[in-house]
Amino acid sequence: LLRTKFAPYVPQWGGREMTLNSIYSLVFAIKSSDGETSPISKVVANLCNQNDNDDDDVYTIMIKNEPTLRLLSCNSLKHHHAQNPNSQSNIEIYTLLSSPQFGKQFKGPQENLP
Repeated sequence: LLRTKFAPYVPQWGGREMTLNSIYSLVFAIKSSDGETSPISKVVANLCNQNDNDDDDVYTIMIKNEPTLRLLSCNSLKHHHAQNPNSQSNIEIYTLLSSPQFGKQFKGPQENLP
């Protein structure tokens, strides 16, 4: 029989139960024009010690020292095929994941989430 519990963390010794937690995800797009990159892209590039801001780069950052957020990932390369090659604009797509503590605090049924 599989035992489970909901908690924002797994005990260091592993525990005897499967630990489940709630994590919120937000996918959002930022549109820029004239070949410019978004401010997020510039900050991410600096954090990743990249010298160029090529749109084809893929970035994922683990967020520390912030109690509500854990991960920011750039998914622009994955969705690049949806952009018109003749367009003057650039669309960057990101996924932001919450921390398990945030998920536990605001846990609710999926069908009732705004």
